[in-house]
Amino acid sequence: MNKKILISILLLAFAVGSKAQLNFVAGVGTGIYVSKYIVDDNLAIDLNDYHSTAFNFAPNLHIGIDLSNRMRFVVGLASTSKTDMTSDLSYIDSLINPNTDYSAVVKNQYLTIPVSLTFNLVGKDAKSRLPIGLTADMNMLNKQKITSSTLDTLGGLKFPVTYTKSELTDKYDATSFTVGFTVGYGYRFTDNLGLDALLFAKYDLSSFDNTNTLYNNYAFVGLNLTLYYVFGKKKD
Repeated sequence: MNKKILISILLLAFAVGSKAQLNFVAGVGTGIYVSKYIVDDNLAIDLNDYHSTAFNFAPNLHIGIDLSNRMRFVVGLASTSKTDMTSDLSYIDSLINPNTDYSAVVKNQYLTIPVSLTFNLVGKDAKSRLPIGLTADMNMLNKQKITSSTLDTLGGLKFPVTYTKSELTDKYDATSFTVGFTVGYGYRFTDNLGLDALLFAKYDLSSFDNTNTLYNNYAFVGLNLTLYYVFGKKKD
């Protein structure tokens, strides 16, 4: 079903672009960002000290359409992660041991379809671009990996451990959504080839799990680097 959605979006983009004789854009790049597990402030205990930001990398492919000399619509495919560096197991009374560090890294990995609409603040004849715009991601759960540099086992669980999508369906939603804002700088080496460096901030629009957890959203801040190629001649 998810593959059909992606194919439909891509076909629609090509159909619209072909009919309107617009410029197509294709790119390859990577996202470098930090993720933060948001803790509910209304909990009886403060868990903020048990969750830290974590670095992630997201290789991606993009295709899009230059709707005008200033506006660009892009859809892509990326491998993303929601990573939590946590030691929150240590607040459970039965596990507290002053000589033990209960830290672990929980990484939920997703196949993501990112969509963005950006507006270039600089004139069409400039080599530089100053894009600003909105983004939305559809994240399809792939697997979860839990590692620890301080523990070999915990509660019968031997690290590292990997759970497949089918093993996670009782706890996690198969699909989650993220919305965000992006702004950055781009440079055209030629009329067709360029590089974009876009800062972004995103937040989970929906819960990524289906339990009664009170804190189950992530926030993200980072940088997308994309080398892109524009097919067709620049229009006036």
